[in-house]
Order: sequence, then C-alpha cells, then structure tokens
Amino acid sequence: MSFANNSSGVYETPKWTYVSIVSLIITILSGVFNFLVLALVIRKKRLRTSFNIYIISLLTANMMFTVIGNTLDVYNDLWSSWGLGFHVCTLYMYAIWTLTSCQIFMHFVISTNRFCAAAFPIKYRHKHTYLMAIYLSLGAWIAAHLITLPGIIIDAEKYRKRDVSKGCHIDVTINSGQQHWMICVQLSSCVVIACIMLMYSFIMYAQKLHRQKVFPKNRAASIPNEAFTSGATATKTLRAHAATLLTVITASLVVFWSPATLYYVIVPLTDGIWDTNIVAVTNMMFNFQTVMDPIIMALAVSDIRQHIWKVVHRFTKATGNTE
Repeated sequence: MSFANNSSGVYETPKWTYVSIVSLIITILSGVFNFLVLALVIRKKRLRTSFNIYIISLLTANMMFTVIGNTLDVYNDLWSSWGLGFHVCTLYMYAIWTLTSCQIFMHFVISTNRFCAAAFPIKYRHKHTYLMAIYLSLGAWIAAHLITLPGIIIDAEKYRKRDVSKGCHIDVTINSGQQHWMICVQLSSCVVIACIMLMYSFIMYAQKLHRQKVFPKNRAASIPNEAFTSGATATKTLRAHAATLLTVITASLVVFWSPATLYYVIVPLTDGIWDTNIVAVTNMMFNFQTVMDPIIMALAVSDIRQHIWKVVHRFTKATGNTE
C-alpha cells in the first residue's frame, strides 16, 4: 500500500534510497518464490488437492500484486512525481486496495479451513471437497472486490483529478469523501486478522487437549494435521511440525500486516499527520508477507516440500554435470 503524495516535476532522475532498494528486493523475491511454488502446484497433478486450491488462489493474488502493486511501488519510491498517467494510477489503486484485500481474505479462508479440520475432523474429511475449495476461494475474491472496488471507482470518477502528475493516491484525510470508505476497508482487515488469531487460539487449545488424551484416539488423529499434510497419516512428529508451522503463519500475519492496518485506521480517525517514514516501513512490512507466504506454504504441505527438494536436487545435479 502507498499514500505517497508526490509534488515535484515530472522529469527527474530516479532516487535510490533504502526504501526503493528494499522494495525492489521484496518484489524480486516475491515474484520468484510465488511463481516457483505456484507453477509447481499447477503443473503436478498430484499436488492439485482440495486444500492446495487455497494455496493456488493465495499465490495467484500474491503474483498479481507483485507484478502490479510491488512494481508500481518501486516506481513510486524512485520518482517523486507520477508520470504513468491516470489509468495506470487507477490500476495501482486496484492493486494496493483490492488485491491486498484478496490476500487477507484468502488467509482468512485458509485459517477457517484449519479451524474446521480441528473442530470437526470427521465431518471435514467427508464434507470438504475440491469443488467446495473452489467456491470458497471465489467467495474470498468476490468479497474483497465488493468491499474495495466501489471506493476505487468513485475515487476515479468523482474525487481524483485527471492530472495525477503530483501523486497517485486516494485522498483519505478527514475532509475527503473517501475517509469513511477507507476506514471501513481497514476495519474489515482488522476484523479478519482478529478472527485468524481467535481460530489459531482454538486450534492450539485443541492440540493441548489432544496431548492430554482428552479427545478419543480415532478423532484426535486428524487435529489439525490432516489438512496441513495433504491427507498424510498423522503422527506425533507431524502434529508438532504442523503446530509450529501454524504458529509461524499466524505470527507472520500479525507481525507484517497489523502495523499498516492499524496505522491506516488510527491516522484518519484522529485526523493525524501521515508520517512518510512510518508509511514506508509499514508498507514494506505488509508487502514482505508475499515473500513469506510461498515459503510457509511450501514447508507446511509435505507433498509440495518434497517436489521442491526434487527440483532443487535435479538443478544442482545438472549444474554439477556442466562444470
């Protein structure tokens, strides 16, 4: 996300700062990691399971945001003026508002999937299907568009000036017509993150009960590893591994997303002043989650992890043969 208010002339040389350099690194890493995992899951028929549909949907949102949002973020950091025109500015707004909402809602769907696997393991095995995963993923995308797209369209048609050379952004100050829309969007993100934390707490509590032998063995066997290991036989080692990965997922969302989400709610509500340094840091933290997602998902799903190691092994072997 970016609220940079550029005000200098159109013609200037790019300014390489720590913000633009880090943004470029995040863009490259995000593009490479998301593309590799996404291509692997789509290409290998064995990996196209019902749970991996959520991974495909999430990584697709990440790829689209990387190509559009992160790339234009780098441009916005390098130049203090916007020279790409009105329509590209609208595309930029779509990326930093709608595509990021798609990412947030897909994480919510994945966390809900974990919750159902822990709370209702037997029903989950029988009821969760490939088609259901597709419908839930589509629902997340539709919900994100319904919440964010009206504000972007209204901004382009009513509030934003046709000459955007001084900066591509949505005016969300206290006196703008977009303030309430932006607060609603950000509050919805806060609610989603809070729900993810609550579901994580429940799943960890279920894990604790399992360790205490409260659940019957035939029911506890799938809490919560069944979905995280693509249907593999649950063992004590895998349970501990899944719990650790689940902790990393939730922690990464809280660490990387919460600062930006809370900051963009607090400042408009208090009519505060946008601090460019805080905006830059929170934006980079938010965008870094697109780098973490493919890494975490690759580690979480054993089949994906095994295929990645095979690809790495073949690559290193081929490289060794050429030398």
